[in-house]
Amino acid sequence: MPVQRIPFSIPPLNEQSTTASAAGVLTGGFRFNGNPNVKFSVPAQPRMLDTSEMYLTGQIVFMDPSNAPLSLSDGEANFADNNGANLTKAANTNISPWGGCENVIERVFVQTKKSSVELMTHNNYPMYVNLVNGYRNNQEDYLRSPLTRFLGSGTDADFINRHSVIQPNATASTAGAMTNIDNFNDQNFGQFFSFKIDTSLLNNRKMLHLGDDHLGGLLITLELANPDGVLFQRFRKMDFAQQTEADIRNSFYVLRNLRLEGRYVVPTPQELSAYQSPVGLNERINLINDVNSSTNSNTYTPNLGAVKGFVNLFLDDDQTNNIAQSQSNFRVPLGLESYTQDKNNIRAPEDFVINVQPNQVESTADNSSLASVNPINLVSPIDAMGDAEVRQRFQRALLDGKLADHTSASLKITNDVMIEDQDATAAGADGVGNNTKCDLMGIGLDYTHALGNASNFKNQDYTLIIKSLVNTGNTHVAADRRSKTELQQTYIRNAAVLDQSSLTKNM
Repeated sequence: MPVQRIPFSIPPLNEQSTTASAAGVLTGGFRFNGNPNVKFSVPAQPRMLDTSEMYLTGQIVFMDPSNAPLSLSDGEANFADNNGANLTKAANTNISPWGGCENVIERVFVQTKKSSVELMTHNNYPMYVNLVNGYRNNQEDYLRSPLTRFLGSGTDADFINRHSVIQPNATASTAGAMTNIDNFNDQNFGQFFSFKIDTSLLNNRKMLHLGDDHLGGLLITLELANPDGVLFQRFRKMDFAQQTEADIRNSFYVLRNLRLEGRYVVPTPQELSAYQSPVGLNERINLINDVNSSTNSNTYTPNLGAVKGFVNLFLDDDQTNNIAQSQSNFRVPLGLESYTQDKNNIRAPEDFVINVQPNQVESTADNSSLASVNPINLVSPIDAMGDAEVRQRFQRALLDGKLADHTSASLKITNDVMIEDQDATAAGADGVGNNTKCDLMGIGLDYTHALGNASNFKNQDYTLIIKSLVNTGNTHVAADRRSKTELQQTYIRNAAVLDQSSLTKNM
């Protein structure tokens, strides 16, 4: 057993405090346009770093283009008026229901301080983390602390999310609407958050050795994400005359009072002598491609020796860094009919086609010989998607061959998203294009079989061939999506080993 556990709270190397004027204009802090990189230095020392208990903490403040916080006075009214349609800017601003403020991190990379060797890099951090959060937590989980400490709202986003971005109404002139907030300079101002940095090295079960003969300390850099990808508006389309759309363009976020908090462990001499330098890592590599047509083939050469699985996410071509849409809404390719996954042009390990039956191009929801029915007009459009096999194989690819014990992913949220896609172009009803529902779907391939297996992709090709209604203009799918291309975000999950003494990584 360790001799001692020592808590730490490390401020950023480049910390910039926030200040506020009497008029409520907030300056300073970490923001995408201004101070977009957060750097933490974990010093070299003869101790271990317990990453299982390490968190990023701080406060997030959501801002309008005038550099003023979105305050309670801006969003308190009109939550219920006209079915919530007459929303002010504060109430109209949303963040991802799955990852909350974790979305502010775009990229994470970690270096050793003794040689500046880059130990790991995770690009496109928020999409993968959103996906994992949604699959590992159900509706009840999202309503509990500590999960809600990262401001995730889950499937209740349409009820909760609008409150997550609104700050207490505190100004120097009013002395604040909340008794514990005096003004925007108050140390308690902003939404408090806490979350683990979900990366292969910083969320590891094995303690890391910070001694000079091992890692020699760490330098952790967080690159902040574009606010147009973090935030999105409540309504994407305003067709009804009584609706008023609060313009949230150029809204942004500011991070303040950031800390990296956790515990050092002082090992016994026996533990030090028995310590093994290699540490296993669950790595992921992000690759990007396009889906341009109804029959689409994309090929990658990962050049990795131990691939655990492929996780493919799909976004409309205008969905990234677009404040009018949620960047965390993961849907299968529009009107998916079938797909195959190949290794070196051979279907493996699945030697068959994965079919969606029924699908949205077929004449009826039950695939019978009845008169033609457009699935877009069904009360439950998910009835036109026989995608049980797609769902199961996607979960296994993400969760090491296992199925989730409890999850937010469901037929219901897929159905809700499909309805919102259709309502976005409808007219005559309040609340059109609600834009708070997000799906958790994709296409995956698992090599672990829940046994820890992996597949060698050194100089080997992976190919995903998709048949769908993407960019076809087909009237069986939502009008605002039927002529768009899509972006394929592929995460290659692979096992790696880092030797903390030599600082070499075996992929």
